[in-house]
Amino acid sequence: GQQPSNGALETAAALAQAATTQAAAALALRGPWGACYDAAKAAGAALAQTLRRRGCGSRPVTLLGVSLGARVVWQCLEILAALPAEESNGLIADVLLLAAPVTNNPSRWERVGRVVAGRLINAYVPGDTQLGVLYRIDHLTSKGCCGLEPVESDRVESIDASEHVLGEFSYHFAVPAVAEAVGLLPSP
Repeated sequence: GQQPSNGALETAAALAQAATTQAAAALALRGPWGACYDAAKAAGAALAQTLRRRGCGSRPVTLLGVSLGARVVWQCLEILAALPAEESNGLIADVLLLAAPVTNNPSRWERVGRVVAGRLINAYVPGDTQLGVLYRIDHLTSKGCCGLEPVESDRVESIDASEHVLGEFSYHFAVPAVAEAVGLLPSP
């Protein structure tokens, strides 16, 4: 057989080095993000258990989550959606997720939507590059992140919340305006 040329070997070495550098950067970023992401999933499981026990009373609750708090809500919804309907119906009135590090897969949204009696709202901010990078660390094969784009499902109300979010660190200030814009809070 023929020996590869020096150019081909150099190209292969450069590609391998780039892949190694990207993997190392992803692992470094996943450290704190990954720990928080995993904790959000655990908190979502605890929230689902609390709701199942009617620890918040007998009336349905409205859940609102921002960023990793939205991940808490999502995990709760997924757990409840996996239960028989008689165990999960009537627990949740409405849901608003803002900048959620969650899939935008319509079938998964429709599955969790069955446990939400009222509105299921995805408030996204397309220009949030930090969310995009962090989401991709754990979801390399995902088709998209709902915190960055609409969910293509009739069950989900997707709104672009960009006008209410002034920067990547201002989401908590935007919550009242977004909740008011979608009609979950009365106008002042």
